[in-house]
Amino acid sequence: MLSIAVFDEEEKVTKHRKEWPMPWDHAVLDQEGSDRLMGIFQAMGVPSYILVGPDGKVLEKGFAWRSNMKEILRDYLVKTDSVQSSEK
Repeated sequence: MLSIAVFDEEEKVTKHRKEWPMPWDHAVLDQEGSDRLMGIFQAMGVPSYILVGPDGKVLEKGFAWRSNMKEILRDYLVKTDSVQSSEK
């Protein structure tokens, strides 16, 4: 899991993460990186929720999957585990 702060300053993000712990990797992008990333994923706003598979393909995108995110993530993780087990 990776959180990416766009259009923000690292100091603000660090302060926010102290108040709201996020035990996963996190990156802060500058204006150019933010513009580029938002364009690549065609994100229309912040926050945007995008699930990218191990192969780099976008599996889910937008707010619709947010309401049952846990179930969707669990389903993808089970599928990934099954595929990896069958490849051994």
